[in-house]
Amino acid sequence: MKIIDLSLPLYDGMPVYPGDPEVEIKQVHILVKQGWNLRTLFLNTHLGTHVNVPSHMVENGGNLDDSSLDNFCGPAIVYGGPNLVKSGPGIISYENLVNTEKLPGDKQFMFYGYPLKIKDGDGSPVRAVAVI
Repeated sequence: MKIIDLSLPLYDGMPVYPGDPEVEIKQVHILVKQGWNLRTLFLNTHLGTHVNVPSHMVENGGNLDDSSLDNFCGPAIVYGGPNLVKSGPGIISYENLVNTEKLPGDKQFMFYGYPLKIKDGDGSPVRAVAVI
């Protein structure tokens, strides 16, 4: 079994889609002062490696609340170019994946890319992995 990390790192000031808000990741507490490290995150739901659900582009489309966790894992293939993996029955898609050249071409592999549990969410950053 081989696990391939397909996720982009998230960082302060990283590139975003034109017109989207900038990413801010700021240190709030530091270990030597407060006794723990803590950061704040300001980011949009379609940042870096992320999942799209129908409500992102379809009026009255399903959102994250409507999607079973089963839809975010399972057999997948590289689809529509090197940066998009399609999982499930064609409803959920993933964007901005990395290391896709390490995937087995047009053959299926096991994919896992769970979203954050964002109420009424139209998408979410994910930690995406392929298991071969």
